Amino acid sequence: MGWTTLWLCVLALPLTSAIQVKAKKARQSNHVNSICSTWGREHFKTFDGDVYQFPGTCEYNLASDCHSESYQEFSVHLKRNEATEAEGNPTVKHVVVTINDLVFHLTKTQVAVNGEM
Repeated sequence: MGWTTLWLCVLALPLTSAIQVKAKKARQSNHVNSICSTWGREHFKTFDGDVYQFPGTCEYNLASDCHSESYQEFSVHLKRNEATEAEGNPTVKHVVVTINDLVFHLTKTQVAVNGEM
């Protein structure tokens, strides 16, 4: 390293600390605030904007009434199927929406309310 390069580095160091750079997210969110969602293979976004990526076929509580101990007043649950070789990605097996005494069980082809189609 020559003296010129070293001198430029010494001058650039205090200059970069004096300039404030505002960092932006690398990718702008395409979601509105206060929305939770899931998409693609294994992506989940929480109401507070955190995004998690994890594979799994458990039943997930996407949203629920936090004032109720048993999630009976309001909840949205989702269950995924295993990924198949033909499709390549896991698909949504069902969504269950509970509002007070009503339970909506949604699949790709059916909707059942309180167990009745």
